[in-house]
Amino acid sequence: MRATANLSVKGTRYYRASELFQKGSLYSGLPIRMEHQPHNPHDSNAVAFKIRSNGAMLGHVARDLAPKYARLLKEDMIIGAKIFSIKRDGADINIDVQVAYELSDNALSEKHRSRLWRSSMSMPMGPGIYAITNNVTGRQYIGSSYNLKDRARDHIKQLSQGCHANHLLQSDFSGLGPNQFEVRVLESPVRPSETAILEEKHIASLLLSGAKLYNLTGDGQGIGYRPTRHIRSESVSDRLIHQPLEEEQRLRDRTLAEKKKIVADYFDPKLEAMLPLDSFWVYLVTCFFGALAICAIFFPDTIKGVGLVVSVITAIVVAPILIDYRTRKVQRSDSFQQLLKERSKQLSAIESEHQASRNL
Repeated sequence: MRATANLSVKGTRYYRASELFQKGSLYSGLPIRMEHQPHNPHDSNAVAFKIRSNGAMLGHVARDLAPKYARLLKEDMIIGAKIFSIKRDGADINIDVQVAYELSDNALSEKHRSRLWRSSMSMPMGPGIYAITNNVTGRQYIGSSYNLKDRARDHIKQLSQGCHANHLLQSDFSGLGPNQFEVRVLESPVRPSETAILEEKHIASLLLSGAKLYNLTGDGQGIGYRPTRHIRSESVSDRLIHQPLEEEQRLRDRTLAEKKKIVADYFDPKLEAMLPLDSFWVYLVTCFFGALAICAIFFPDTIKGVGLVVSVITAIVVAPILIDYRTRKVQRSDSFQQLLKERSKQLSAIESEHQASRNL
């Protein structure tokens, strides 16, 4: 039996995908060669995607799917592969490769003997609410459909091909296999118009009981159907567990900011009061008239216009230097340094207290 799967190419940024895409050498339908890399230092099951015509490297099969395709290559079960879709996403190139392969008799037999497949046999054809359960961890995926049997078979097909839209469920299925999962009816028959509402109620009830779910949203609608682009999102049950911790952390951060503000409001005005208060214009005018007086005393024969120009230039150059000199002199003073040291000490103590509370 022939099967197909669309696989996302991982790690394109590390190879020539961007360069080849820029040249127009990558396009839908381009034949691809898959190559098992048993000596890959990171993963002995690594499977590479290369352009069939020239061997240019594009990337790898996702790590959780690599064992399956390494085995298919070893058993010479891969029929062919080609680029299914390609597009630029910022600095990355997103490539999906469609792979056709033979499903061995043993694989078919194993699939039909699996607990997940056998449990789907008893699903009714009508509308209702269902649950796919991981029998190892107890985590569940809750869904609804107008045809429960067909929907269960759709899930099995997508999971078997490694392209299920729910990455959490796909990852566990790829690691554990179909014998560790089963699907069952939660409520049937129901009115077709009520399936979404009842699904949401079942999810809410399970969340209240503390159950672990694969569902990404509380209404069961997920994030949209993305068969080739897994989204690494937290499940809604995991987010509920983390919410109190996140709220507590936000409260700590607000308290930290408030304490730091109190210290800053106390010390900053004192530090600013010690700095020279005269504005730039005061220094500029003072320097200008000083330079003009010097020109008049030492160079009385200087043309009046030239003296004015020289005085203006001198004032513009000297005024910032004087301001900087006076400011640095104050900042180097013992009283300023002592105040600055005390400010830093109190802020460090507040930060240390904050870090200690985070580590509790």
